[in-house]
Amino acid sequence: YGFYITPTISGSWSGAPDNNQTINSGALTISKSASTPGTGNITQADNQLIAVFDFDAKGEQARVSAVSVNLAFGDDFATGDVTNARLVDMATGNILMGPVDGGTDGSAALDRELDFTSTYIFPVGVTKVGLKVRVAATAGDDGDATDDTIVAAITAAGDLTVKGQITGSTITAGGSY
Repeated sequence: YGFYITPTISGSWSGAPDNNQTINSGALTISKSASTPGTGNITQADNQLIAVFDFDAKGEQARVSAVSVNLAFGDDFATGDVTNARLVDMATGNILMGPVDGGTDGSAALDRELDFTSTYIFPVGVTKVGLKVRVAATAGDDGDATDDTIVAAITAAGDLTVKGQITGSTITAGGSY
């Protein structure tokens, strides 16, 4: 009715709860998606889907400003056989990051590290992110198809720069593929 009461505190209670609550930043977990193409389905052409990763943001949107995807090749690949790499939202087809060609990561002559540095905000929930590349017509061209392989991996803890969109706090991503 427009009248408010003013409570009075009696005893030792201060109005605060016994346990303080801390609001944490969000979380981001990356895993291999069931949408990843089967082995043996990659051809020598542009726009080849190598892998699909599930980016699962929880608690708040995740602002990702750097992603490193590590590629390992069979021994029949040359340095320029895989180029024009980009991360694509599989639901919309939109490019999220890239394109990049990448450089060697130093661990082996044919290993590559694709460093994406665009910023993308992942909404809360699972976003399927595909890695698409151009595979040169000469890739793996030695007449022996047994070791013509490409392996893509994101080791979440070391290969991402992530902050919570609301909190601005750094998020250490979990999972890996």
